[in-house]
Amino acid sequence: MIITPLLTILCIVLLGQLMHLKLTNLHKIQQIQLIREELQKYEIRSVNFTAIKEDNHNLLEFYNNLGQSIVSLNIQLQIAQKLWKINPLQAHNSIVQAYDLSGNIMQDIRQIFRNIDES
Repeated sequence: MIITPLLTILCIVLLGQLMHLKLTNLHKIQQIQLIREELQKYEIRSVNFTAIKEDNHNLLEFYNNLGQSIVSLNIQLQIAQKLWKINPLQAHNSIVQAYDLSGNIMQDIRQIFRNIDES
């Protein structure tokens, strides 16, 4: 007689514990899902940061190359200016080189802007 009520109480207690475990498990699953979503956000940010870092590196390299090309162009024009009266043929060659260099600079600038527009 006492066994039946005790078994009933035991079953109710076990059922309560089972429900508690199920709710705890559900809560942990929800927490894991939130953590996964956060990780995905950080992964996207990391990829974006890496792309921006690479773009910045490329722009810095372009900037350095552009500066060197402009210095070379300036030197070519100075040489042409100084040679103009002494040796017009060499001055002409220096101007041709400066013209070619300026064309290369313009192509580089156009390419970098194309790359920026594509990004």
